[in-house]
Amino acid sequence: MAGDLGISQLASDAAPAAKKKTSNADGQRWSWMVSAALTAFVMTVPLLVVIIGGSIGSPAVWVKTAMAGLGQGSDDFSFVHTRTGHDKLHGGLLVEGFDEGSCRSRYQSAMYRRNPGRQPSKYLVSKLRRQEALQRRCGPGTAAYSDALEQLKSGKNAASPECKYLVSVSYRGLGNRLLAAAAAFLYAMLTDRVLLVDPASATDELFCEPFPNTTWLLPPGFPLWAYQSFYLDTPERYGRMRENGVLTTGSPAAEMPAFAYIHLDHNQTDSDKLFFCDDDQRILSRFQWLVMRTDQYVVPGMFLVQAFQEELAMMFPEPDAVFHHLGRYLFLLD
Repeated sequence: MAGDLGISQLASDAAPAAKKKTSNADGQRWSWMVSAALTAFVMTVPLLVVIIGGSIGSPAVWVKTAMAGLGQGSDDFSFVHTRTGHDKLHGGLLVEGFDEGSCRSRYQSAMYRRNPGRQPSKYLVSKLRRQEALQRRCGPGTAAYSDALEQLKSGKNAASPECKYLVSVSYRGLGNRLLAAAAAFLYAMLTDRVLLVDPASATDELFCEPFPNTTWLLPPGFPLWAYQSFYLDTPERYGRMRENGVLTTGSPAAEMPAFAYIHLDHNQTDSDKLFFCDDDQRILSRFQWLVMRTDQYVVPGMFLVQAFQEELAMMFPEPDAVFHHLGRYLFLLD
């Protein structure tokens, strides 16, 4: 009888301890699950907003809020800031020299992913450095840019310009704007043009400046004041000038209009699609100023241009990684 009472007493004493241990384990497991869920939410929301955002204002606010929460969160997210061994320059895709405080995600973005992603080719890295130097030498605020504006105001094309320019007009949802900006940037690199982005897209409200010591935003006072309204009826539309015989493969640069408008919208005509032909790229190369309007990802079409194929192959040995690399370079959250 006494033995039975002793065993009962031990069982009775052990029960609270077991319950306490189980409770602690459950609490730790629950805390871990909550942290994991919150981390997944914060990391996923910005991407979803970028993809499905229909307007620029609201997505910009949501993305900035999410990223701010990530940077100012509790210790549950400390692993984001304490991981070591990450390549903050993405294999040379990004460049040193920026003020880290002006764009936190520029050098921290590598810490947001466990997988570092695909590595850029050495040739792509060299092309990016070359484009950055071109933007600094010919971009807004330089003597070359001022001269190019005066040439544009004259209504005549420059016969042998020091610098050439591409003004990118993107529109519709945020996803369309990102795809269009990436495509315009690639075209600028392939044709050695300074890229200037329409500020109406509110790019500066969401993303950091990609080029050091210069800007990719088109400054106020651009002489083509109606460029945001260019469309099918614009006299300088490239496809229209080809249809009307204003431009031919033998047109000398000095006798061409001051600029050409490239219309690559959903309703582009067959003549507009000549943009993807070699002969027409040779004509376009004679213009000092090009204005491109699109809401599409026209990069695949550039691979059809024979004059671009060799360089594209060196820049992107993996053709499906074009936006992967350009997006990580251009679209760093401010």
